[in-house]
Amino acid sequence: MSKLFVDEIKGNTGTTVTVPTGQKIIGTDTGSIYAPGMIIQMGGDSWAPGATRDITTTGSTWYGADLEVSITFKSTSNKFWVQIFIPDGYNNGTATRCIDGGFVYSTDSFSSHEAVFGPQAIISDHMGYSTDTADLHPHLYNTWGTVPTVSAIKIRPYLIARNGTYRTNANSLGVYCLTVMEIAQ
Repeated sequence: MSKLFVDEIKGNTGTTVTVPTGQKIIGTDTGSIYAPGMIIQMGGDSWAPGATRDITTTGSTWYGADLEVSITFKSTSNKFWVQIFIPDGYNNGTATRCIDGGFVYSTDSFSSHEAVFGPQAIISDHMGYSTDTADLHPHLYNTWGTVPTVSAIKIRPYLIARNGTYRTNANSLGVYCLTVMEIAQ
């Protein structure tokens, strides 16, 4: 077996280095090959509680550890992308009730530390706002930003109801989903 030790690979003529057909360059660990824009890692969580969840006008991580992603980002030079799907939002039969949503993270499993994950606390506001009292609204929102830390963190959705209690998973059949990606820069 041959070993090649180099600090840089350049094309001898032009800007292309060709790997012959049938040959591969293989990284030996998760951090060995990066290209800008490449997804470095992805984490996700889904939750099918089989029950409704009522969100009140006190902001909180209402789903707790039932819907969270644990991740250790590789570099604070990278970007993150986070998205959540919340099934069957319902205003409990009262027009203009709705929820606002964002994301928070913690470096200590939410025992004493919680910080906004993304550009601001509320990413999507007035989700499910309607003058109709019988509609169900699926909620999907996302954001992206610069990775805040390379410490191990947990990420959760942050929700607050407006104009009274708001119900999620109103039919008790939905599946919540939280997805986080780290993207190389």
